[in-house]
Amino acid sequence: MFLKLSFCLFLTAITAFAQQSQPKLFPITSGGRLGYIDSTGRQIIPMNFLAEKTQIIDSKKGLPGQDVFSFSVGDADFNEGIAHVRIPIKFWIFTIGSKPALIDETGTIISQTSYNWIGDYSEGLAAVEIPVKIGEYTYQTEYGFLDKRGARAFGKTFEWAGGFSENLAAFLKNGKYGFINTKGEIVIEPQFDNTGKFKNKLAPVLKDGKYGFIDKEGKFNIPPKFEFAREFSDDMFALVMEKGKYGFIDRDGFYFVQPQFEDAGSFSEGMARVVVNGKAGFVDAKGNIAIPAQFDDAGDFSGGLAAVKQNGVWGYINPKGFFFIEPQFTSAQAFKGGLAQVEVRGKMAYIDKSGKIVWRE
Repeated sequence: MFLKLSFCLFLTAITAFAQQSQPKLFPITSGGRLGYIDSTGRQIIPMNFLAEKTQIIDSKKGLPGQDVFSFSVGDADFNEGIAHVRIPIKFWIFTIGSKPALIDETGTIISQTSYNWIGDYSEGLAAVEIPVKIGEYTYQTEYGFLDKRGARAFGKTFEWAGGFSENLAAFLKNGKYGFINTKGEIVIEPQFDNTGKFKNKLAPVLKDGKYGFIDKEGKFNIPPKFEFAREFSDDMFALVMEKGKYGFIDRDGFYFVQPQFEDAGSFSEGMARVVVNGKAGFVDAKGNIAIPAQFDDAGDFSGGLAAVKQNGVWGYINPKGFFFIEPQFTSAQAFKGGLAQVEVRGKMAYIDKSGKIVWRE
């Protein structure tokens, strides 16, 4: 009875966390202007800000295993109730430039900043690029953190800094990576050549040319022996590479699925994208091929659906591998908060899970 109750409480907590992490507002752009809609497509924040359409890194040009999508609104998503936008600078009726700012979910400006790049807010803090003057006309880029008021946190800067996860964030010093806590205190001394985030109390790190996993004391829980590794997913499996092939390990470092795939993604909702002979399919949490490799490309499952590419266009499949929304989009992203961003004839749009367009540029 106790075990059953504990499991129910665990599921309730996970569901609540998932609901909190789902977006309430979605960025939209038209004519270089940025605003926000809700999940019904109703405009909540007018297009008073500036934004650029950007491309997410292609996996063939970026890190191994990154998912491929071609169309997105840049850094304008809300995270923990805050979004990073650009405010137009006006001269009479003309827009002559822009300056960065932070806004809340009502569109109210929290802070006008001088920072061109601000990372996503996580655990109340966001990494930020800080130009530091080192000569009369020369600057170098360092990294620090902002709190939710847009004010500098800790007063410390680093060569590079990532977002917080499980109360720890990676930083770079003298070419080596370590971790700080939310007070800016060094918890794990810089000693690694590369690192990911902490997920499920472990983080992938690169040491002496191999990836392993450390705990929150900086000790190796899984020795460095992989050519590449990603964070553990909520399904408690991690993507790793050995001898040029991808497989999956459990938290003890044992192979759950032996390395055999040309490419793969992390587990999401009990499924993971894999590539066999140039085609994408999915394995399930038992390590079985649940959906045969048949698609030109695929994203992760989110909200019960996964974006897949077939014959040059994107649609969405269910966990059985059947098309829930037929292929018709130039590009497609994962469902979040009930909507997915797609591209239709070169224009940005959002669809709901019935495939209906709720907003279109």
